[in-house]
Amino acid sequence: MALAKVKATYWYREADGHYCYALPNDKSVRVVRLADTVLLTLKKPKTSENPFTNRTYYEARLHTRDIHNVTGPYRAIWERQEGRCYYCGRPILSDQPRTTVQIDLDKAPSIRNSAYVHQCCAVNEFEIVRTMEDISILTPYDMKAILEGIAEEKPKHSRTKKPITQSWKHYKLKRFFAASTERSITLTFQQLEEIDDQPLPKTARMDRSWWNPRPNCNMIAEAWLTEGYKLHSINLAAEKLTLHRQHGMSKLKIPEVLPDGTLPDNAVYELETHMVYVIEKYGLRKGKK
Repeated sequence: MALAKVKATYWYREADGHYCYALPNDKSVRVVRLADTVLLTLKKPKTSENPFTNRTYYEARLHTRDIHNVTGPYRAIWERQEGRCYYCGRPILSDQPRTTVQIDLDKAPSIRNSAYVHQCCAVNEFEIVRTMEDISILTPYDMKAILEGIAEEKPKHSRTKKPITQSWKHYKLKRFFAASTERSITLTFQQLEEIDDQPLPKTARMDRSWWNPRPNCNMIAEAWLTEGYKLHSINLAAEKLTLHRQHGMSKLKIPEVLPDGTLPDNAVYELETHMVYVIEKYGLRKGKK
């Protein structure tokens, strides 16, 4: 039988545009796609549980029932979405398992921050592997907070920054910014090389990211960041960069009238007392900027 005749005899197009394989004399006898098959999973209630002794289980059952029956506060969510899944946009049929999810995981759970979805659309939002926690009581909001906490933790064997000493290769550049009282400094690459007493690598003239600080090592950016300056702009074509003093950070100018640092006893007492007041007022501590 020719291919065109097979298609015309056994295949026909449904209303949604999909082709279906069926018997020519009885269209109800056809091949059904698994994707269109609704799978229902019945969770048997624990008849041994007592609602008065295990309140958590009882409230969880009521919560699941209210979601499925679209009752109570969940009615407002359903009407807002007109009975359609928040993820796929298709209608949630009466015999399809459904659940609610949080729209924004950065905000606490609420009716305004919830949406109805097909149960199959919500699977595998998080994959729990080898945990001692009772995951049945964790919401996606709680899970996201846990994951963010893990992401912020430093690896045990990660490389860390070392203290900056006089042996650091960019220490001369750091000393230059330490002596500066200017609010804005513009340097050409050549001037920077002369101050730092070493040439810049080729990467510095090609890649802007080379000038950025790193969380695990001391890059050249530490030379100005540790002295209160921040990179404002960099022009690789013109080979120059501009740095601005960070807001609220200024250098203290020592009056030249006292070059040797000697003062009368009363003046020393007054200055030391005032410095203690300033330190306490602005929360200044050693190494803190």
